[in-house]
Amino acid sequence: MSPRPVAPPRRRAPRPAVGRAGRTGAAAALLVGGLLLPVVAAPSALAAGDAAAAVAAVLPDALADELSARQTAQLAGALVDDAGTADAVATPGAGVQHVEVAVTTDDGGLEVAAVAVEAPRAGAVVDLLGGLPSVEAAGVAQRLDVGDPVPVGATSVAPGRAGDPYVGEQWALPALDADRLRASRIAVPVVAVVDSGVDAGHPDLAGSVRRGYDALTRQPGGTTDKHGHGTHVAGVVAATIGNGVGVAGLVRADVLPVRVLSSAGVGDTTRAADGVVWATDHGADVINMSLGGPESSDVLARAVRYAIEHGVVVIAAMGNEGAEGSPTSYPAAYPGVVAVAAVDRRRATAPFSSRGAHADIAAPGVGILSTYKGGTYAYLDGTSMAAPYVAASAAVLAATVPSASPAAVQRALLETAVDLGPRGRDVATGYGLVDPTAALLRLRDGGPPRQCLAGVRPTEVG
Repeated sequence: MSPRPVAPPRRRAPRPAVGRAGRTGAAAALLVGGLLLPVVAAPSALAAGDAAAAVAAVLPDALADELSARQTAQLAGALVDDAGTADAVATPGAGVQHVEVAVTTDDGGLEVAAVAVEAPRAGAVVDLLGGLPSVEAAGVAQRLDVGDPVPVGATSVAPGRAGDPYVGEQWALPALDADRLRASRIAVPVVAVVDSGVDAGHPDLAGSVRRGYDALTRQPGGTTDKHGHGTHVAGVVAATIGNGVGVAGLVRADVLPVRVLSSAGVGDTTRAADGVVWATDHGADVINMSLGGPESSDVLARAVRYAIEHGVVVIAAMGNEGAEGSPTSYPAAYPGVVAVAAVDRRRATAPFSSRGAHADIAAPGVGILSTYKGGTYAYLDGTSMAAPYVAASAAVLAATVPSASPAAVQRALLETAVDLGPRGRDVATGYGLVDPTAALLRLRDGGPPRQCLAGVRPTEVG
């Protein structure tokens, strides 16, 4: 089936990267990794029996206005002051669950919010909020994490000879024919790294990291990284090429950092969904999500669909549980997402790489040297490391051919992948190893495909 011609994607005006203002009462805070998250009820308002103020403190204005007086009282009665835990966004206190919603805004955008409620009442709150006219999705927030990438080693690298001193350790670059890709006529893309933040002060990322967003605080930020995972992902995409320092990214690109994970590398679907919406509204060509969890979330699924509807390609890691039965991981399994598996330098599937019918494509994910926290570099294993190679490839396609839809970009990537396993699509590597240059030529110049896309999920490409 041939890709449908589309007009250039339209993006709505960016919304401010700040929390809501003008609320009555002060919202209580969820303590996560030392950060205060304004997502739960105002204890002063509850103590005063002011149901309307308690609800207004935690919900978007339009949503609070849709509640009847009875519904407001019901919701206020379920709200709790949740101190949470210090190490995980998605680990509420005992007897507490977080209910998340995706809400249509007046300008046609999407807003994500969450409230902490008594666990026995969570289902009723989901039903109550999910029935409101402006709510597109509602559910209980689910845990996400970075999937335990394996640290193989770390080192510090000082400025050295011309070029990139450690590029010889980056076996993935020749495997993906990076020099040929860079020699092509390509635009500089914007890749959103939805992760643990990105160390904008790293010498190998200087000048490549834009001001981003911290979904944990709902403030501008994302340019620090206490975990290191997001910085590693960013370096795979866009570590400065030829600057005499460290390593090289696959392409020249701008990184849009979006922090959704704590310093422990843990988060939840609420923050991830909020980060996806923010990145979509702030100019991302591609969103990379090297994170996942075993439970689906209607709110995160809606945020992903929002991104795709607005012309953004979404890439996600398959997960690192190949030796544990490969439980399905989200967001990789959502329709429209390009799900990425990992291979080693022999093009063999990495033992840890999760399998599944939703696997789309593979990329190098074993012994990947990249930037890391504190100005250092690290070797990591994981589908988290494979995903940004595909994200960088997709971003070049999207930026060079801006009229192409996410479906067209995805089709070009899959049609030109180098088949690795059984002929055609397989559960380990999808359609095979990504070939960024062949995909670019396919999309931009009508170059030849390598394979027919029989069996692609129909909602993914058109």
